[in-house]
Amino acid sequence: MVLWIFPGCPLSRTLSSLYYYFWLLLLVLSLPDLITATTTSQTSHHFSFHTVNTKYGDLQGVRLQFSSSSAKHLDPVTAYLGIPYASPPVNAYRFMPPVAPSPWGGVHFAVNLPPACPQRFPDISNETIALQVMTSQRYHFLLRLKPHLTNQSEDCLYLNIYVPSTGEEIRPGKFAIVLVIHGESWEWGSGNEFDGGILASLGNHIVVTFNYRLGILGESEVP
Repeated sequence: MVLWIFPGCPLSRTLSSLYYYFWLLLLVLSLPDLITATTTSQTSHHFSFHTVNTKYGDLQGVRLQFSSSSAKHLDPVTAYLGIPYASPPVNAYRFMPPVAPSPWGGVHFAVNLPPACPQRFPDISNETIALQVMTSQRYHFLLRLKPHLTNQSEDCLYLNIYVPSTGEEIRPGKFAIVLVIHGESWEWGSGNEFDGGILASLGNHIVVTFNYRLGILGESEVP
């Protein structure tokens, strides 16, 4: 497995954060069916008809087909979006280490990106003032990114898994796993920022992105 760590992410600051990802890694490693499962989706964004079995319950995802002229050479990808890797960190769990998720009944339709964790996004409401403290490239990057971070909730400990596919089936064989950890110094950000589908198809990897708690909810030492 490859850790793709962006500057300012928690693992670049303290090794104690490894405990935070313990249950996340267990969940990823508990999905061997993602390597050999099949799907019969026919559209660019459609339910996968194959059910993936995990120790927490069954999953169904979506099949992503790249249809733009710049990506027409890319094979499709099956995405499992919004998979809980911990119990919701609310109430008694708010300032506690992550707790393993409870099994879900029936099939979990992992077809939508999860909410981002509560955060304070940089103020870019005034372009003139913003450009005094950041480059134009950074400003326009934040403009594109902001819509993906408006949906926020404390119930945010979810991951997204992107698996290479060929035609109607998930590509057989073993794959490297790329775990993408977003940066921004534990202040803001989300795994939803990264389209793991393109990387999964282009590099023939399984790509995992995820959220982690930010600000006082992520760094507080209150027991």
